[in-house]
Amino acid sequence: MMELVVPPVWYRSALVAIGAPLMALGAPKDGSDMVATVNAEDEFDFRDRLGQVPVPTLLVAGADDPFYTPELFRATADGIPDCELRLYPGMGHPAKGPQFERDVLAFLRA
Repeated sequence: MMELVVPPVWYRSALVAIGAPLMALGAPKDGSDMVATVNAEDEFDFRDRLGQVPVPTLLVAGADDPFYTPELFRATADGIPDCELRLYPGMGHPAKGPQFERDVLAFLRA
């Protein structure tokens, strides 16, 4: 079994915890909320339940994501029964752009 490599907590950011859409709303007024969210994410391990995902899944990521490694994305995708992984070279966090949009639309149409 492949060992998962998880970046240390200090290497992660609020973007990982709440996602780019929520970042558009602005930074939280109380930074402790962000710390609590990141800590909760780090402590919640659901890898043993990935095999229970009952629907086709598209996992998209930038190959140069500063928060998660390509190996972690691959291990996650391998754990989900019907999962397609799209790693975009030269892209960080979050994945975006024309190819990303085409891939998501193609997945949803299929």
